[in-house]
Amino acid sequence: MRDRLFGSWEGNWVGYNEGHDVELPRSTKGTRLAYLMYPQGETAEGPLDSFDPDGFKYTITSVPVTA
Repeated sequence: MRDRLFGSWEGNWVGYNEGHDVELPRSTKGTRLAYLMYPQGETAEGPLDSFDPDGFKYTITSVPVTA
């Protein structure tokens, strides 16, 4: 990725994937996403708009993992 995108992004940015037309497992509508950058949600009626701040809300939590 570094050679391919050299000069096109910040030096502290990490490329986790370069996929497009991503199909999520267990998606009932089979919708393909142009990219996977934000959390995605789906109801029986179809995918939710992750850019709609009033209609799509989520919380991220973390807990320590011990062995």
